[in-house]
Amino acid sequence: PQQTELQALAVAHLYQPAEEVAGDYYEIVALPDGSWLVCVADVTGHGVPAALSAVMIKAFLLHATDHHSDPSRILAFINHRLATVCPTQNLASMFLARIDPKAMILEYASAGHEIGLLLRADAALRELPATGLPLAVQEEGAWETESLQIDVGDRLLLVTDGVTEAFSPEEELFGRKRLAREFAQWLHMTLDEVVQRIDAALTAHRQGRAPADDVTVVVVELTASEV
Repeated sequence: PQQTELQALAVAHLYQPAEEVAGDYYEIVALPDGSWLVCVADVTGHGVPAALSAVMIKAFLLHATDHHSDPSRILAFINHRLATVCPTQNLASMFLARIDPKAMILEYASAGHEIGLLLRADAALRELPATGLPLAVQEEGAWETESLQIDVGDRLLLVTDGVTEAFSPEEELFGRKRLAREFAQWLHMTLDEVVQRIDAALTAHRQGRAPADDVTVVVVELTASEV
C-alpha cells in the first residue's frame, strides 16, 4: 500500500498482479481545468495478453485527456480505438471519476466496471454502478456521466474484481457487500490504513493462497476545496 498527497486530494492504492505482468491498470491524471481524473481498468484475463491491452488503454486514456474532460466522452474515445485493435477475448472494464475541487463535484462514468463506493464524511455510503457496457463490446459504445456534489472528507473506493471475486478455499466469494460493510467501518482511519485493512481482509479470506486474479484497490479522499 502507498499513500500520496496531491493538491486537494489524498490517494492510497494497492496493486497485486496475479502473474509477473497484469491486466489491471490505474491512473490519476491532472486535467488542464484543475480537476483530477481517477481511472481504474481491468482487462479480462491476466498475463501478457491482458497487459498489452492495458498498455494500449493507458496510451488511449492520456490521448483522450488532451481533448476531453467528461468521463463519458473519454470512455467513447478510448472505446472506439480499442475496439479496432483489441482482441475480443480481451474486453475491458473501466471506471472514470473526475473530481473538481473548485466546484466540489464528482462526475463518473463506468464501462461495466465493479461498483464504486462513495463514503461521505458523515458515514453515508452510496454505490456507483456501471453506466454502460464494457469497452470494446461495440465500436460505437455510449455511456452516461453521473454528477454528484461532494464535500471535504468524502472518500471514493475503486477496485477490480480481483477483490470482490476473491475466493476462500471453501469457494466463498469475498463479495461486494463485505467490501462495502468494512469500508464504511474504516472512515476514521487514514487511507493507507484502509488499504492495509482491505489487503489483510483479502489475505485472511483466501487463507494464505495467492491471488487468482489481479488485485487493484484505489482510495481517494477530497482533503480541501479550492476557491
